[in-house]
Amino acid sequence: MHRDILKKLIDLAPTLIPIIIAYFEVIGLFGNINLIVATIRRKHLRTKHGVLLALTTFYQTLCLLGELANFGSALYGGPHKQNLCFLVMTPYIWFCCMQSTMFLVLSLDTLFSVLCPLKHMVTRLWIYVSILSIPPVVYAALIISLNAVELFYGESRNNTVVICNPPLSMDPTIASFWVNWNGFSNLGVLCIHFTIYLIVTKREKKQLELGRVVKDASDKHDQKQDRKPPPMRKTLSMTSLGAQVKKAVERKRVLISLMWLVAIFSCTWCTCMLSQVIVSWMPPSDMTIVVETYAVIFALMAYSVNYYVYFARNQTYRKVFLEQLGCLLPERFRNGTVWNRSQSYGSLHTLAGRSTVHTLPSSRHQSKYGANRQSSNRIEPRGF
Repeated sequence: MHRDILKKLIDLAPTLIPIIIAYFEVIGLFGNINLIVATIRRKHLRTKHGVLLALTTFYQTLCLLGELANFGSALYGGPHKQNLCFLVMTPYIWFCCMQSTMFLVLSLDTLFSVLCPLKHMVTRLWIYVSILSIPPVVYAALIISLNAVELFYGESRNNTVVICNPPLSMDPTIASFWVNWNGFSNLGVLCIHFTIYLIVTKREKKQLELGRVVKDASDKHDQKQDRKPPPMRKTLSMTSLGAQVKKAVERKRVLISLMWLVAIFSCTWCTCMLSQVIVSWMPPSDMTIVVETYAVIFALMAYSVNYYVYFARNQTYRKVFLEQLGCLLPERFRNGTVWNRSQSYGSLHTLAGRSTVHTLPSSRHQSKYGANRQSSNRIEPRGF
């Protein structure tokens, strides 16, 4: 019974895989192109993390386009010569290596920004991005070179494969190394994110303790300021309270975003690579063929998910995405109540999460010029 199910899945692969690929091509390319265009259009999204995210999304877009070769081989039917399949899949394997390494780069960037925020802030953007782009390029060049030598000059040059995809088109030994490196680097990414979570949580506890000390000292200080008018004392306390509230909101946002990113990463790319690692340790069988063939579903999810995660969990990106969607949708829909409510929701949450609490000493200190100047301050939300 178990063997019959595996045989059925293998027989259905040429039919199911093209349908799944076509579905993710549509939603993945739409989301990825939107995210890349948003980063190019909006300067406040071109932070270090934002540019690295856009680069990763660009590599994933090319991986989605590379899946069209998988789509064509599934429609054409097999078997295929492995070395010719590798030639067709070379661009896909190259960008697949780059985007998988960029996951590790993004996690290291987040860790660096948490441990050394000042150095991370003052480092020049394009120098920083260029240096972090070197490891993905080196890793991709190494994998492609080793496979080319083995498939065209080694013992694997006459092998055939059922369907063209990255693990099946590679030499088995190099594919095993590729899969194991991706799998263990993904575990490294999870460990780094867990470390970031511990650091941020520990700092939050220290900030809470420090806040209590500062509040007690502020109360004692306020008691000594009896000669100051009451509105001024209110200004000092409200300013301190506003700063503490803003920091608490920022810490909570970082933790929630971090947990979502780790969850999505674990369910998509990490699952894909770890399943490949497990079957690479097993002898060839119908089970290994099924896992290697259908693991592409998790890879396609990983290639397509960035836009939708940031749309759901990041108010800064959501506001830009809604603006871009407004350019694509008909004017009749844009004037609807639901669309206006969605835009207002994204804008209000962005301003609430980013704005600073301002208080004035008293009403007699305000003038119409001061009020106008304060209301004209432009609050522009930052990216990550």
